[in-house]
Formats: sequence, structure tokens, C-alpha cells
Amino acid sequence: MRAILPPEAAGFAAAIAAEIDQTVVRRIDEIDNGTAPERDVLGLAALVGDFNPGWDSAGGDAAADAAFLEAAALAEGVLRRRVEVLRGRMAADAEVLAAHARSADPRVLELERGMPWKGAVFTHNLPVLFALYPASNGNWMVDAMPPEPGSFAQRLPLPEAWAGLQDAALAEASGVPDAVFTHLRRFVGAARTRDGAREMARKAIALGS
Repeated sequence: MRAILPPEAAGFAAAIAAEIDQTVVRRIDEIDNGTAPERDVLGLAALVGDFNPGWDSAGGDAAADAAFLEAAALAEGVLRRRVEVLRGRMAADAEVLAAHARSADPRVLELERGMPWKGAVFTHNLPVLFALYPASNGNWMVDAMPPEPGSFAQRLPLPEAWAGLQDAALAEASGVPDAVFTHLRRFVGAARTRDGAREMARKAIALGS
């Protein structure tokens, strides 16, 4: 595992290995031992099994060896990608927790860059209502936290009086001079600066209390 991970992610090796063992290795063992509840035809074990030469194929041991190497290459690629996905998730979790610890208000998560953050909030039961982070166009986003994974609702939406407003109209309604927009459904907004985004979040919490 450490040979796959970049040096700065070596600390995640044990946790990644444990998750792959739980979600991949044990699942394949269950299938091999006939104890799995069902066999997914698109699962890794089934895809690897499909490399076995057909009963009437030619080539003998050489064909079987070639098929094995192809299957091994597929499995290696899948596992490398899985390791990278888990590394990214754990790195994001670590950054979110560090950022939350620095936050002046635990309800407002201030991030230095855009990243997956909602999963960490759910996993660690953080009291976040809004996350602030820079967008690629230079604005700062004000992103509302959903109440549960997959929900399109918000723990606290941006104020109704801001819904669908932009630029001067939003600045007047919100009292934030550099406010840029609030989505009509109130799950996200933006300001031109970090201070502006912070002020939008602060005012939204005050109005929603």
C-alpha cells in the first residue's frame, strides 16, 4: 500500500488497507466460498472471472496464462483507482476537520479551496450550516449544508428575501456590498470576497435563528 501512495499520504495506508480488506477482499472471499448473498455480474470478481478462456477455446496453457495476466492488469488498475479514491476522501476529511477546528463559528466551515466536504461533516457530526470556499472565477461560494446525505434540502437555507437576486439587488437586500448572487432555491450563493461570503453566512444564520 505504501508503495502506491505518495509520501505525503503514507499516514493513510493502514486505514485504506483496512477499508479495501473490508469492502473488496472479504467480498471476493465470500463469492469464492459461496457465502455471498448474490453475485454481481459487473462486480470485480465476475469481471476477473470472465477472463477465463472458454471451454472450447484454443491455446491451452499459454492462452490461460495470457488471460491471467490480462485479468491481473484489470484488477491492479481497479485497486489502484480505489486506493486513490480512498486517499482523496481521507485527505479531504483531514482538511475539513483542520479547517473546522480553526473556524471562529463552528456553524461556518471556511475552506482554502474547493473540495468534497459534506461527507466529512456527516461522518464527524459537525454542526456546519454553511461552507465557504473560493471558486475558479475568483468569487467565494456560500454553500448550504443538507440535513442528510443525498438530500436536496438544507439545514438552513439562505434567506428567502435573497432568493434569485444578483449583484446590486442582492447587495441591497442582504446588506453585503459585494454579494454576487443567491440561487432561487437558496442552497448556494456567492460574494466577491471571503469577507463578503463570511458576512452572507453570518447574516443568514442570524436571520434563520
